[in-house]
Amino acid sequence: MITAVGVRLKGHSERGRAETGRLDGRVLTGPEDTLCVLEVADSSLGYDRTRKLEVYARAGTPQYVIVNLVDNRLEIFEEPVPAEGRYGRTLSLEPEASLSLHVGAGNHLELSVRAILP
Repeated sequence: MITAVGVRLKGHSERGRAETGRLDGRVLTGPEDTLCVLEVADSSLGYDRTRKLEVYARAGTPQYVIVNLVDNRLEIFEEPVPAEGRYGRTLSLEPEASLSLHVGAGNHLELSVRAILP
């Protein structure tokens, strides 16, 4: 099962929103390849905060981000505790904040939360 496909951002639209990414051809085949997962949630928010969070934590996914459309914020989960299916660190970011995405080899990509939210 393919968990994710590597994506590079092409840029931003005039309104500052991220445009559709361009596939870079790298296929990630399992949780051990996944550095960060972003879930966009409105009606699925409860499920994403519980069941999906547990699945990603048990898989050892280093960073799980919920784009919470209900409350207009990002919920970031880091430091997975696989044996317990939970994360040790939780952050909530408002639109004026910035998000540091894990991109591998100790590198991070800084993004404006406002650019991610609709």
